[in-house]
Amino acid sequence: ATLFRQNARPKVIELSVDGEPKLRLHLKDTMGLQQFEIPKLALERPSKHAITLKIMDVFPGTNFEDTCIAEVYFQGTGKMH
Repeated sequence: ATLFRQNARPKVIELSVDGEPKLRLHLKDTMGLQQFEIPKLALERPSKHAITLKIMDVFPGTNFEDTCIAEVYFQGTGKMH
């Protein structure tokens, strides 16, 4: 918990597909899993697209400017490749 507050934490993350921004996710300043419902994206098959997450804003840390993300996990339904 101490290191969590000392480092900056993501506040707003932008999700882009092939360089085109699709949506912004607004995170809470809390430790632990945060889940988001992402609208269905129509992507050509086979899926060879670049998905990018960009930190747009942060909650400032008390001691450090670096920003940490422990894990990103995508889960979906239907036919995915």
